Amino acid sequence: PPLSHEPPPPPPHPHHRHQAPQEVCINRKARDIDVRVQGYDNTIRIATDAFRGSVSVYGAGNTVVIEEGVRVGNPCNIILGSRGCPCFNCSIIVRRQTFLGEVELKCAEAGSSIEIGENCLFAHHILIWCSDGHTIRHDDGSFNVGRNIRIGSHVWVGLDVKIGKNTVIADDCMVGWGSVVTGRFEEPHCLLAGVPDRICRHGITWDEKRPMDYMPDTLVNWYPDWDALPRPSLPVRLLLRLKLRWYCHLSVHKSDMQKRRKYERKAAEVLRRLES
Repeated sequence: PPLSHEPPPPPPHPHHRHQAPQEVCINRKARDIDVRVQGYDNTIRIATDAFRGSVSVYGAGNTVVIEEGVRVGNPCNIILGSRGCPCFNCSIIVRRQTFLGEVELKCAEAGSSIEIGENCLFAHHILIWCSDGHTIRHDDGSFNVGRNIRIGSHVWVGLDVKIGKNTVIADDCMVGWGSVVTGRFEEPHCLLAGVPDRICRHGITWDEKRPMDYMPDTLVNWYPDWDALPRPSLPVRLLLRLKLRWYCHLSVHKSDMQKRRKYERKAAEVLRRLES
């Protein structure tokens, strides 16, 4: 056969001879998750069943951990590298009981990491990028390198916030709407706001309750039945009675226990509607 003019393939790198397999572990109850992994020795662990969004990993030695109890409002994006620019030994970790409204977390440089503590609250349209994407050179020969982003526990991040590389936010802090955080704020119980961020107030804390829950005499107490359903009309009541009889029949004669429980719940809902 004729000889090929293509050069022979390069010999395998010594570190590639024993490539570790991928580890992808996702909660069985989780839905609406798009996971894309290219490379080797990558670890993805999603313990919560409430995560929605995409996870994209390109490179080797990377780790994504979403712990149990993490809640997600709108779909979130987790990105480590890209096809044309893979990353190595990067990690993104989200601790327990944290709520993510709509967040994009991205690592694009080798050795970078993003860590979010426990019991945090993130609003919508939040970008957390541990990279500039390109190099910025200074006259002294130094240049920008994204190493890590560390967000403490019980941190509330408002709407449209951008968090850049090498940022530290201490425990029990708040970040105001539309802020850009690019520094190290290691003092807890602070309010951060502005472009760029600065400490606006000291000695604060927050929780998920609304202010009216702390006030004994509020307008909510004046309208205790605001969500009560209107009394159904006569034709609707006749239809509800027929549904009630049918659901009671199915809850007795169905052979499957799970289906009997289902129709018992439906019958109870119709009965509550009739008694309202």
